[in-house]
Amino acid sequence: MADFEIEVLQNDQSYLARNLKVRLGNHTVTTPSRAIGASRSSMGDFGLLSFDEFRSLSTFAEIFSAVSIGKLETFLADNGERLRFESEVDRKLQRAQGSGQLPYLMVSVQGNHGDPLNNLPSDQQLDYLLNLLWRPTNALVLTPLLGNLPTAKEYRAILSKINQRHETIGAKPVAVTIPSVYRSLTKTVIEECWKAGIRAFALDLEGRSMGAQGTVITLVNITLSSLSKKAGEQYLLFALNVKDHVGTGEFARLHNLMGHAYGFDSVGLNRIRHKGWSGTKPKRTTLLESFRFLQSKDYGYLNVGEILKLRKQGGEAEFDTPPLAGMTPETIRRMEPDFVRQMARLHNAVKDQREERMYGRRIQSGSLGDYLERKQRIQPDLATVRKVAVTARTQTQM
Repeated sequence: MADFEIEVLQNDQSYLARNLKVRLGNHTVTTPSRAIGASRSSMGDFGLLSFDEFRSLSTFAEIFSAVSIGKLETFLADNGERLRFESEVDRKLQRAQGSGQLPYLMVSVQGNHGDPLNNLPSDQQLDYLLNLLWRPTNALVLTPLLGNLPTAKEYRAILSKINQRHETIGAKPVAVTIPSVYRSLTKTVIEECWKAGIRAFALDLEGRSMGAQGTVITLVNITLSSLSKKAGEQYLLFALNVKDHVGTGEFARLHNLMGHAYGFDSVGLNRIRHKGWSGTKPKRTTLLESFRFLQSKDYGYLNVGEILKLRKQGGEAEFDTPPLAGMTPETIRRMEPDFVRQMARLHNAVKDQREERMYGRRIQSGSLGDYLERKQRIQPDLATVRKVAVTARTQTQM
């Protein structure tokens, strides 16, 4: 079932980061990679592809859509509604393909009140979802994001339907999604999927910090490394729904790219829909202060107020990306919050992709550990990463 090639170019010796070359059909992606993302209604950070330095970028493109059980019922009963939905999805997938990216559709299946679905949808609904994922414009089949399925039986049902489509429609590369819950079932599911030929897996971090999910991340790394070592075959590990930063105020710091040190080959930003502001709508200043800008030097995430404070202290924030060209903190503070939100998103996406290139070079030269140790803001996080890396390596070698 593993109809794509994975070549290990270099393993990092400090943490669990890997430099891979992944070939799926005519597409090649080199990891570590940060997926660019969009939804049916928004182009997300696809805008960075218009900048000259990223015109040759080739990475994973994550197209997200949340679908409720009620909506699935509507699609099965109303052909017009279904076609409108699929048309929106196809447009985003086609745009990603047209720009040289490797797109995958990430579908989150929820209850009618937005809660995670802890059981499989009906047989007919599951068939529809897999048929949706098997469309030609979708380069990689990422199994739907569900809640905590109770037993391995549910995963076997998904694998069975995948096999049916391989035999009747044609083979496609598949990544199986598993929740970030520490339980013995996680190991069992990975082993059964591996036995079925799956070589790509995705851990749904559900917008929580990776440090808090250290036990399940360790378990996944140990299980996959052991299977890979025994079979002499490689695997690909995605992190889904990852926070871009953690912490607040002066403690706000980079988070998503830390996933590579935790052993994730590709990371995608959190797509979970946040609840709206409670009570009255916040003031314009409050909204502006909620948008943060990544600083490569120390991995801090500053808002406009903190950038102005830094200037008063004789320092300068990094405005070295196309979205912020010619901008000043004072200019940004006068802009509409919606525009600032988009600017911050693109600035951070540019910074992330630049860091991805740096990570690849550092892994190749064996100096990623030294590089990360110079990033002041993330030093407490690195202690947790080291524990995960040491435990995973030790257990795999036993």
